[in-house]
Amino acid sequence: MKSMTLWTAVTLLITGKFIAAQAAEIELGAGMVHFVTPYKSMTSEQVVLPWIAYQGERFSFKGLEAGYRLTNEHPIQMSAKLAPAAGYFDPSKAKDPAIGALDKRRFSYLAGVELAYQRGNYQTRASLMTDITNTHHGITSAVTVGRAFQWESLGLVVMPELSLHYWDTKISNYYYGISEAEASRSGLNSYQANSRFRVQSGITVMKATSANSKLLISSQFARFIGTHQSEMVDSQSFYTLVAGWVYRF
Repeated sequence: MKSMTLWTAVTLLITGKFIAAQAAEIELGAGMVHFVTPYKSMTSEQVVLPWIAYQGERFSFKGLEAGYRLTNEHPIQMSAKLAPAAGYFDPSKAKDPAIGALDKRRFSYLAGVELAYQRGNYQTRASLMTDITNTHHGITSAVTVGRAFQWESLGLVVMPELSLHYWDTKISNYYYGISEAEASRSGLNSYQANSRFRVQSGITVMKATSANSKLLISSQFARFIGTHQSEMVDSQSFYTLVAGWVYRF
């Protein structure tokens, strides 16, 4: 799996949540993703991936994410959720030999619950999830607020979002810490990462190209609150851009 794959999935999931809210049942498409990583000596990457989504009355899947609605009342819904963690590091891609000597940080899956509140064009989501792949045993949570602006005559929808994400010490240290063994092997200083918050902002724009298809572009910018002292990163922020096409059946 390319280091970009997980971030691609995460970005498409953000887009997919909004698409599914428009009563789509089955969607097929493709997206091109550009991602700038916070890891030191790692260049930005681009990749094209397929998009597959299904939205039933209770069960849904969108890319690498799946959900099941536990309650179906409006305006508040509770769902069980399965999703990948937003982290992956492949040292073989590093230009710096010291970074290349670090261990690989693997893709992991999380399971938990999500609450969603819809009022008019506003939506708020809150989630609490834990690792189920025996990778880091970490816990994450997030709160996201978004609003849809629609121009039906133009077939245009714009949705800005703002979110706050939390990683506990276990998951943060797995993806950004440097163990004593790694420090001895690479020459970098060992580092024990603490729990971290990050703020993420984004905007998704969709333009209908027919009754059943649309073009979309989604941009996401995230920044950690506070400073990582880990020598495996050289930035406190990262950026993702997605452009794609979706057809609804």
